[in-house]
Amino acid sequence: MLKNVKISHKILLMSVVQLLIISLLGYVSLSNMFKVGEEIGDIAHKNIPLARSISTITEHQLEESVLFEKVVSHSLVDLVKGKGTSKESLDLIAKLDKKTKSLHDELFALEARLNTLFNESHSAAEAERYADLLVEFKKIKQEFLHLEEQIFVLLEEIRTSGIKATLDKIYNLEKENELVSFHLVALLDKAQKFSLDAANKAEQDEKEAIVYISTILGIAFLLGILIALFIGRSITTPLHLLIDRIQGVVNGGGDLTYRINSPSKDELGDVSNIFDSFMAKLQHIIKNVNVSAASLGKSSETAIGIINNTLDGVEKQSAETRQVNESVRHLSETTVEVAKNTQDASAVAERVKTRVLEGKNSANESQEIIKKLALDVQTTSKDISALVKETDNIGAVLDTIQGIAEQTNLLALNAAIEAARAGETGRGFAVVADEVRSLAQRTQESTVDIKSLVEKLQAEAAKAMDSMNRGSAVTEECLEKSQRTSEVFDEAAVAVNEIYAFNTKIASTTEEQASIAELVQVSIENINKISEQTRTDTQSAVQSNEDIGKRLADLNANLSEFKC
Repeated sequence: MLKNVKISHKILLMSVVQLLIISLLGYVSLSNMFKVGEEIGDIAHKNIPLARSISTITEHQLEESVLFEKVVSHSLVDLVKGKGTSKESLDLIAKLDKKTKSLHDELFALEARLNTLFNESHSAAEAERYADLLVEFKKIKQEFLHLEEQIFVLLEEIRTSGIKATLDKIYNLEKENELVSFHLVALLDKAQKFSLDAANKAEQDEKEAIVYISTILGIAFLLGILIALFIGRSITTPLHLLIDRIQGVVNGGGDLTYRINSPSKDELGDVSNIFDSFMAKLQHIIKNVNVSAASLGKSSETAIGIINNTLDGVEKQSAETRQVNESVRHLSETTVEVAKNTQDASAVAERVKTRVLEGKNSANESQEIIKKLALDVQTTSKDISALVKETDNIGAVLDTIQGIAEQTNLLALNAAIEAARAGETGRGFAVVADEVRSLAQRTQESTVDIKSLVEKLQAEAAKAMDSMNRGSAVTEECLEKSQRTSEVFDEAAVAVNEIYAFNTKIASTTEEQASIAELVQVSIENINKISEQTRTDTQSAVQSNEDIGKRLADLNANLSEFKC
């Protein structure tokens, strides 16, 4: 069944089974331990504290009974003495009252604890037990409450009227007190039995857990051994079969037709099939080697004849190589001469390039000077234009001054006429009027002279403007010529650079050609040496082919031992 399963899958199966067994063992162990732990926890945190609480209440109830007996006895003593209720009796009554109230609180606390335990029960049986305890406790609580009420009434009567009026109630109270004590002891016994049953149950569960774990551990141990043996045999049996068959192939006297033919589908079956494939391939190779060895023997004889012919060709090649070497040497010398001439041409081109660059720089400087001159001419032209405008303004001012002078002359004439009419009285005024008229006439004459000068200045300025315009045009033409000259120098510089680059490239190419010619010469010399070595090696090859023929004969003898 496991023949078709991989070894890795077998090992994985064994591991999975063991893991499942371990998981089952762990699950059973943990489940039982958790169960036992839970039961022990209930005993420690529920049953024992409950029994301790009931025991404490029982002790306190007994103490209350003792106090009650002391109150009764002291009250009877007080009655016999006839002194009324003594201070000691009152103190005992106060203690009994306090003890009763404390017991009352403890009972209610225990009831609340029982309700909590009932609500936190883990099983129906546990809940039923707590329910029984709770029912019995409620009866005890009712009895105690009734007893407490009777005790408080009795104590109040003893304080006020003495014990004589309560003698008939004391007996009944003692009976009720004994009944409560009895019921509390019975409840305590039941709670202790509850704890003992829980402890026994935990012990029983622990023993059962040990049995379960031991049983599963034994089964796991047996299964582990059986699975290991079963899977181990499923692996080792095909392995021994494979070893036996391989030994049969090795010891079969070179029989390459032997096959394992394993039926297994696992890794050992794959190894057997691969070994069978290898044997088939080896068989095919040996067959091909036999055929190739026979063919190689014939080829070796043919190769000897070819090698002899090659030897003759190598000797002819050596003679031709020496002739080519001489031609390459002459070519190398010529190439060196060309490289030298190209270097000289590059030096001349470099000098021409320098002169062209100097001319280009001079042209650029002339162009800059002409540009500055053009700017100066334009500035002067603008200044003369401004001067012409100013002379026009002067003419306008002179016209105004001439008009004022004519008006002044006319006013002076009128003043002289008025002064003549005035006679002696206006003589001084007439003199002033004459002076004013004289000044007005001189002003008119000076105005005419200035106007004449201004007109001449305007004419000269117009001529200067024409000259400046012609100078500006000439300057622009010079600037264009200078720019064209600079462009021509740029083109010349580019052409010289190209000539220099071509010369440099030719020189580089020529030098490279010379280097290549030298390398060719060296290579041809090496070829010559190789030809000599080839001739020697060819002679050795002839001898080696003869040895190969002998070795092939030995190989055929060895291959004949294999059965194909």
